Amino acid sequence: MDRQERQQIILIALLVTQVVTGLMLALDATIGRSTFEHLCQITAGTFIAVFLMSHTLAVAVLGRGLLNGGPDFTFASAGPAGLFGSAQGTTLFPYYGLGVVAVFVHLARPVRLYVTRKATDAHARRAVAVLVGVALVLSALLLRALVHPGGR
Repeated sequence: MDRQERQQIILIALLVTQVVTGLMLALDATIGRSTFEHLCQITAGTFIAVFLMSHTLAVAVLGRGLLNGGPDFTFASAGPAGLFGSAQGTTLFPYYGLGVVAVFVHLARPVRLYVTRKATDAHARRAVAVLVGVALVLSALLLRALVHPGGR
């Protein structure tokens, strides 16, 4: 087994550990009473777990024969024609868009709690609004790049 294979095994083991512990925390939190904000964080984290596991499985197992030197942006965009170049690629559009937003929504609660401790609730709400706004802009930019790979 060469160095790259060992690194891939370690990376996948860490990913599985992160997903399993995150899902255990989500299950523990949903058993008790949670606020809407906490449920948004749990939902976003669960989506991230599903996204990471399915993405890793697709790239590492299913796409391995197509990759040769490794995944690149053309592979992520379902080919040179972009996400809308095939019916299968079209299904990835909401998947990638929601993936970006989920990361920022998942981070919004700890950011709000931190800013609330350091400043006021109004500052914390503004910080969360900015964070979600950045998520939407980044998601739109990523989707545009995936629909038109190569800047067309």
